[in-house]
Amino acid sequence: MGKEKRNVARKEANKLVKDGFIKKHTTPHGWKMWLWSKNRMVNGSLSGGFLSFTNRLVDGTVGHHILSFLDAYSGYNQIYMNPRDKEKTTFMTNCDKFYYEVMSFSLKNAGVTYQKLMNYIFKGMLNRNVEVYVVDIVVKSNSCLQHIKDLKEVFKALRDHGM
Repeated sequence: MGKEKRNVARKEANKLVKDGFIKKHTTPHGWKMWLWSKNRMVNGSLSGGFLSFTNRLVDGTVGHHILSFLDAYSGYNQIYMNPRDKEKTTFMTNCDKFYYEVMSFSLKNAGVTYQKLMNYIFKGMLNRNVEVYVVDIVVKSNSCLQHIKDLKEVFKALRDHGM
C-alpha cells in the first residue's frame, strides 16, 4: 500500500474512532485474528431478494399521489454491537487494529437486522402510509394535508426509537 493510501486509511480510521463507530483494539500482539468472508450484499441490498423487495416497495406506492423518499443509511451507525461480538468485527489497517462499536454494513446479517428494526419502528404504518426496504423509506399519501400528517408520524416514530 502506497503512502497516500496509508494516509487516507489512517484519516478515515481516525474519523470513525472520533465518531464512536470503531475503537482501537488494545489486545497484545498474541491476539486472535477473526477472518470473515466479505458481506453478501449487492449494491447495498441483500443479494437474492433485491428485486422482489424493490417491486414490493414500488407496488406499495401505486395509487398514491404524493411520495417522500427518505434514506436512513446512517441508522446503521445507531445500532450498537453486542459487547461479546465486538471482537469478531476486528479489522486491520496498515498499522493498527480496530473493532466496530456499531453495526457495520459489511456484517452478514446487518441488512436483515436493520430491516427487522425498521419493521418494528413502523409496525402500525407499514402498507398504510409507509413502505420500507432496509434503508429506503417511502412515505405515501393522497393529499398534501395528509402527507404532512404522515411525515410527522414517521419522524415521530424515528425520534421515539432514537433514530
